[in-house]
Amino acid sequence: MLTQRKRDLTALASAVTLAVAVGMLLWPVVSRADTPGMKAGRGLAAITTPFLEIPGNIVETSERDGPLAGWTEGLARGIGMSIVRPPIGVYELVTAPFPYPANFEPILKPEYPWSYFGSGDDNSRVGRHSSPDRRR
Repeated sequence: MLTQRKRDLTALASAVTLAVAVGMLLWPVVSRADTPGMKAGRGLAAITTPFLEIPGNIVETSERDGPLAGWTEGLARGIGMSIVRPPIGVYELVTAPFPYPANFEPILKPEYPWSYFGSGDDNSRVGRHSSPDRRR
């Protein structure tokens, strides 16, 4: 009977983990933090996925300033942001019921660490501009 309860609890934990993972994948890349639920979700994402800051900042800096800057400045910025993002996420999760900053605005840009990678359209990524490449 005890082993059955363990299996049931393991199955429940696996289902909850899967549901959270699917929910994070389906969360809109460009979102508004205008509700406590969105602020809490953004906080949870910041706590659980700070490692995406490193490749995200490398890619963004490489596209903006070239590969050498991406692998130096982008790497350093990514490491720094991966340290900063989790405490900000804890703050956002804990203060989700309160509209601070005003209207539940995000503290960090981009709101989510995976936003560096965009949603597929050319101007959706951080660091991308609608103007032509400025390095020409």
